[in-house]
Amino acid sequence: MMLLNINQNVHNVDLSHLTRYVNWHHLNAWFPGEVGENHHKLLAYLSSQLPKGSKVTDLGTQYGASALALSYNPDVEVTTYDISNQIPDGVPSFRNVKNIKGVRSSCFDNVQNYIDSKLILLDISPHNGSDEGRLVGMLLEREYKGLLICDDILAFPAMKTFWTELKMKKYDVSIYGHWSGTGIVVFEPKEIDVRIA
Repeated sequence: MMLLNINQNVHNVDLSHLTRYVNWHHLNAWFPGEVGENHHKLLAYLSSQLPKGSKVTDLGTQYGASALALSYNPDVEVTTYDISNQIPDGVPSFRNVKNIKGVRSSCFDNVQNYIDSKLILLDISPHNGSDEGRLVGMLLEREYKGLLICDDILAFPAMKTFWTELKMKKYDVSIYGHWSGTGIVVFEPKEIDVRIA
C-alpha cells in the first residue's frame, strides 16, 4: 500500500526550474504561487513521492502548467490530454520537458490509456459537474485504483454539487491547493491513499 503525505513540506517545493516553460503566457505569475492560492506546489509534492516509472495523467492541458508541476519528479511519466491546443508554436512549453507527453484528444476517449495512472488530475472545461461525474463513473467501471485530484471543487455551483454528492473516500485539500478548491478522491485505499498532517 502506498501512502502519499500532505503536510507543511508542500510550502518548500521550488518550481523555479520549470517557470521558463510558462513564461510565454501573461498569467505565468500564478504558476509558482503559494499553497492555498494555487495547486501546482501540491501537485509537484505528490508527484515527488511516487516511485520511478509511475504514470501520471493531466486531464485538461490548457497552458500546460499542471502537467509541468506533475513532471517535477523526473522519474514519472506524465501524459496530458486536451481537445485543443492553446500553446503557440516556437515557445518553450511543456513540450520541451522529456517526461511529459501531450495528446490532443478527449479524455473520455482515452480512459483505457491512463487507467493505470497513480495520479490523475481532473481539470476540464466547462466545469459543469456532470462531465466530472461521467469520468468518475468511467474510472469506477474500469476499476481504477489510483488517486483523482479534482480542481475547482468550490468555484462553481455545479462543481460544489459534484463534490458534495460524491460518495467515495475523499479529502478537501484546498488549504494546500487551489483557492478555487482542490479535492482528492481515493478509489482503492488498500492500493494508494493520502495522509494529511
